[in-house]
Amino acid sequence: MVRGQNERQPSGSDRGFTIIEVLVALTLIAIAAAGVADLCAIAIRSTRDARDETMATLLAGQKIEQLQSASWSSTDLMLSPPDTLASSVPGYAEYFDRHGRLLGGGAAPPPDAVYVRRWSIAAPSSGSPDTRVVRVLVATTVRASQIGPAGPRARQAGEALVVALRSGR
Repeated sequence: MVRGQNERQPSGSDRGFTIIEVLVALTLIAIAAAGVADLCAIAIRSTRDARDETMATLLAGQKIEQLQSASWSSTDLMLSPPDTLASSVPGYAEYFDRHGRLLGGGAAPPPDAVYVRRWSIAAPSSGSPDTRVVRVLVATTVRASQIGPAGPRARQAGEALVVALRSGR
């Protein structure tokens, strides 16, 4: 077939996209998708931290209530050994699964433990014999393994530290 005079040449708008235009568009889409994926990862991490902190706060509050309601002569309110918040001391540490169900206590966590609850009972610095300072720390077992005896530190995400005074009067 011979080109006739009536056939027209394709104009710029009829030719379609060049390979460069397609590559630039695909690059922009990939960059946008990577940004959305990064935001999803941040949202997932924030949701996990919020869940851990909520469970930690609930478990700490339960222990504070239990110790506040114990009778003054109860062994529950005896002064605790030093560093019971920094390490799992039998009698001052309990382990929970991811749903907040008690798995037991002791120095080492059971395999399916997610949270550890530790508490300390001390006399106040004023030395009042009728008062106890009760501290309860709840953290995930991973974070709890990073707590050392170095003394006061900032609370970490996903942890709960509750402090209460208990009077014997």
